[in-house]
Amino acid sequence: MLRKQYYFRRNQDEADRFSIVDVNTIKNQGKELILNFSGKDIVVGKSQVTLPQDWVQLKNGVSSIDAFVLAYIFEVAADDSDQERVNLEEKLKFLDIKGTTGLPGFDKYMYVFVEFND
Repeated sequence: MLRKQYYFRRNQDEADRFSIVDVNTIKNQGKELILNFSGKDIVVGKSQVTLPQDWVQLKNGVSSIDAFVLAYIFEVAADDSDQERVNLEEKLKFLDIKGTTGLPGFDKYMYVFVEFND
């Protein structure tokens, strides 16, 4: 069940941990998503993408991305009028996420349905 975080547990070639606290990576299709928990700016290569630090979290050894961010980037009903969203979606295409749908719950949480490409 997803509440506010999307946990990386499927559809990656690899998930590596550079250090216990500082940086984790998600590798897929020859590209990397870097989750930076160091509090410092990092330089990324051409095949690497990093997200703002306030979009990611490391809690109890589990790396996560704020589900609201994923819902924003990959929303199936979104149009191309928001260029920032379109750019992020293109950069993160290698995560193989087909689309997301935000679903309000009766318990005052927002749930995010994430559909992956086959």
